[in-house]
Amino acid sequence: MMLIEESGMAIWKRLCDYQIDLEDRPGELARLTSMMRAADIGIIGIVTHGQRGGDTTITCVPESAEQFQDFLNSSEQKATRGEVFLVMAPDSGGTLIQVMEHVAREGINIKNFHAVVIQGQFGCLVWPEEGSNDTLEQALASL
Repeated sequence: MMLIEESGMAIWKRLCDYQIDLEDRPGELARLTSMMRAADIGIIGIVTHGQRGGDTTITCVPESAEQFQDFLNSSEQKATRGEVFLVMAPDSGGTLIQVMEHVAREGINIKNFHAVVIQGQFGCLVWPEEGSNDTLEQALASL
């Protein structure tokens, strides 16, 4: 179980993510996720970014960065490591807006964002502009 920081309204964690380029064809994501399952990799999220005329970028957010790095080394799968923030909170109607307004007040530019509400729980993955991770961490701590 991963440890998550708690603030007033939300829980959050700074995590590693991995960007993997795959051929844009049927079955590639299934192949990659089957390999991860065989390696017993726990995944918090997967986001795909298709591009015209070529590859697809898959962003994986694993539960354990160390285990995922071992998987990459043993599978010879190439990836670029980065950072992402996971934010979770009870959805009280407007939770997304509250989080975004709070981040905006701190002057943080968000480069990528994926959110979902499931069974009354809000969750999002947040990728801030390069160089803003520490500022976002401080902002999330004061939610």
